[in-house]
Amino acid sequence: MFYKEKFSSYFMREMTAEDRLWVWQMIRERWGNDIVVAHEVVDYPVESPGFADFEAGE
Repeated sequence: MFYKEKFSSYFMREMTAEDRLWVWQMIRERWGNDIVVAHEVVDYPVESPGFADFEAGE
């Protein structure tokens, strides 16, 4: 019961265009570029499918 009450104030949805803009800005701000390279593979996180998690009221 405790967990149900604790997590009931959160909700999740697919990312929107506005969320993707936030992801792009955050990646550019923190990493200096909008790409991620790992193991010789270039990735564009803003183009990846994703979900946004929010606390109720935000």
